[in-house]
Amino acid sequence: MASSVSVSVSLSNHPPHCHRRILPLLWNPATKLFKSLPPPTIKIPRRFFQLSLGFGFRFHSTTSSSDYKVVRIVSFKSQTRVEVYSSISDCWREIQVMDLRFYIHKLSCEVIVNGAPYWLLLTPSNHCLCFTWFDVQNEAFVMLPGLDFSGFYNGTSVDWKLMDWKDYAAVVVCCPGNPCVDVWMLEDPCGGESNWCRKFVIGPVMGVERFWLLQCTKNGEIIAEDARGRIFLYSPQSGETKYIPINGVEFKAFHYVESLVSIKGFKQQELSNQH
Repeated sequence: MASSVSVSVSLSNHPPHCHRRILPLLWNPATKLFKSLPPPTIKIPRRFFQLSLGFGFRFHSTTSSSDYKVVRIVSFKSQTRVEVYSSISDCWREIQVMDLRFYIHKLSCEVIVNGAPYWLLLTPSNHCLCFTWFDVQNEAFVMLPGLDFSGFYNGTSVDWKLMDWKDYAAVVVCCPGNPCVDVWMLEDPCGGESNWCRKFVIGPVMGVERFWLLQCTKNGEIIAEDARGRIFLYSPQSGETKYIPINGVEFKAFHYVESLVSIKGFKQQELSNQH
């Protein structure tokens, strides 16, 4: 993420949707400073719930300060409730949301682009993806147009990933037997409604039968994983491939800009034993 403050979550080792103690923290990896957030206002029942956290930030041009916010989505069997933590007010506040059905399959949002977290929504079709992003300034969810790629790929075993592509939201699609990946992005025609468009194709990569994209760097290189679980850096411009010696662990890539930003209430403590 393009920020030096991140959300870290401390939790016990239980399945994703079981009752557990969850402790959200704001943490600056550069300074090792952290801040425990106050207890959320929406109480979680012991059963039948889903939970997802998102992190966002906005810069105040008039006050030259930033407000870091944590979005907490709690989905019950029949309703969804959302609350937002603000680092300036140092408290949680529940907000009213339209009738959105979030597809919560992990504890964090899908991706953060330009300080805004994105989530996947439930849709009736397996071929159509619908996303919403959280407007940090107005504290409201914004719907994106649906991405229907049923006419482009055969079969249902299509792998996709929503990611930050040079500060734009993009959906990367990979299907079995195809040595390339497609990159879909929103196109905003003048005077018309925005829509998803298949912008370009990456690959094939020499010596790699199939790969999945993990992240795109600011200069256009990609971080990817091949079918053997090896992580590599690939330049579409030059065609060069460089393998990264990371093995035996689950690997994720994020955008990160180091700084000395500090938030009121930050404390100095080593967090390695808590996460």
